[in-house]
Amino acid sequence: MTDRLFNAFQVASLLRVSPGAIVEWMNEGWLRPAPEADGAACVYESEVVAFLETQGFDFGDELTLARTIEQRDEIYHRAIEARLSGSGGAAARHKTTHASAPAADGAEELRAGQICDAILADAVKNQAQAIHLTPHPGGLKLQLRIDGALNDKPKFDRDLSKGLKREIIACMLNRADPDITPDDLKTPRGIEFSRPVEGLQTEFRLSLLPTVDGPRLVIETNLAPAIKVLEGRTGERLGELLRGDGLILVASRRRIGRDRTLRTLLGRCDTAGRSVISVQQDASPRLDNIVQVRLDPAGGFTFAAAAAELRRQDADTIALSELRDPQTAFNAFEAAHDGSLVLAGINAVSASSALDELLVMGLEPWPLGTTLKAIVEQTSVPAICKRCEGGCERCGHTGWFGRTVISGVVFVDNRMTELIRTGGSVEQFAQAIALSSRTSLADAAQDAVDAGETTVEQIAHIFVGG
Repeated sequence: MTDRLFNAFQVASLLRVSPGAIVEWMNEGWLRPAPEADGAACVYESEVVAFLETQGFDFGDELTLARTIEQRDEIYHRAIEARLSGSGGAAARHKTTHASAPAADGAEELRAGQICDAILADAVKNQAQAIHLTPHPGGLKLQLRIDGALNDKPKFDRDLSKGLKREIIACMLNRADPDITPDDLKTPRGIEFSRPVEGLQTEFRLSLLPTVDGPRLVIETNLAPAIKVLEGRTGERLGELLRGDGLILVASRRRIGRDRTLRTLLGRCDTAGRSVISVQQDASPRLDNIVQVRLDPAGGFTFAAAAAELRRQDADTIALSELRDPQTAFNAFEAAHDGSLVLAGINAVSASSALDELLVMGLEPWPLGTTLKAIVEQTSVPAICKRCEGGCERCGHTGWFGRTVISGVVFVDNRMTELIRTGGSVEQFAQAIALSSRTSLADAAQDAVDAGETTVEQIAHIFVGG
C-alpha cells in the first residue's frame, strides 16, 4: 500500500471533522506530523490508520486488499459513517471537542500558522484562483474559487476557538507583511507576497477589506512567473530599450503576475545617476535606488494624479502598475514622449489588444507609433505535473499541478509603427505581429508545449477565448 501524504484538509475530509481539529490532534501528539512536510500540517496515511485503530476502528485486511486509492477512501468513509451513526460516535466527537479546547497564546499562534500553511497548500493543490476568509459572528468562513466557482468549506470553522480564528487572520496577514500594524487594518489594502508551497515558489496577492466582524481576506494565487523574455537575444534587445526612453507595456489579464514582471523589468533598469519612481496601488518588495509611491484613491491620489505629478518630478524612469483610464494613459504617454522611460501595465490579453486599448483611450496614433517601443505579453496555463506521468498524490491524480506563466515580447518595428499611425484594428495588429515577430506570446506558447510544460489543448484556450 502506497503511504500517501495528506494535508490537514484531506485528513479532515476523510475523518469528517474540521481541519482545525486535525492540526490540534497533531499538536497533542495523537497524530504524528510527517517530517518531510517543512512545517506544514501534513501526515502520512499509515499514521492516520494507526490513529483510527487506537480509536477502536478495526479494518482487518480490507485496506491491504484494496486495489485502488478510491477503494481505500471508501473503506474509511464507511467506517466513519458507521461510527458516527452508532453508539461509538460520541467517542470521536469527544476527542474533537477536547482537542479544540482553548490553549495558551503561544500554542494558539503555532496552530494558526499551521492552518494558514494548510490553507495555502490546499489552494495550490486544487489550482484555486483565490482564497476567501470571511469573519462572521459565528466564526470564520473559508471558500476557494476553483474554475470560476466559489466553493464553501463548511466544516472549516467547526471546533475552532474564537481566539484561534483571530489568530488565523493575524497569521495570514503576517505572512503577507510582517510589518503590518493594527492601524493598517482600518482601511482597504492589497499586499503581494511569495511563499514556497509544495516545493514551488508561489506568488500571492492579499486583499484586505475591513468589516464590522473584522478583516476579510481574499488571497489570489499565481505561480511566480519565469520571465523568459529576459533571456537570450530577446533579453538583450529588451535590455537595450530599458537603457533608453519611450513606453514599454506589460499586458496580461492577471494583475499579480503583471506587477511582478514590471518589478523585474524595473530592477533591470539603470538607476545610477537617474531618478527612478514606481507608482503602485499595493505594498510590494522594496527596490534599491527607486522611489516607491503608494496611491490613496480615497484621498484623491489616483493613478492619473500620480502620473501627472511625475511629469513635474524630473523622473528619468517611471513605472505605473496599470493604465486603467484615458487620463492615466495620456499622462504616461506624455512623459514617455518627453524623454522619460515609462514602464506600464495594461489589462489586455495580448499585444494586439493592448494596442487597440491605447487607441480606444484616445491616444494620438501618429506620436504613439514613435513613442511605443515594446509590449511584453503574458498569460498562465495549467502546468503538467513534473512528478508523475498521468497522476499522483501531489496533483490529485489529475496530471496537472499549478500553473506556468508564458511570456513573449513584441518589439515595435517599422511595420508596426506604420500600422499604429494609421489606426489599425486588432486583427491587423495580430497579423502584423505574426509576420514580423518570432518572440511573441504565440511563439512562447509553442516553446512551452515543446518543453513539456503544458499541452496544445491548454495553449489553444489562450487564443480561442477559453
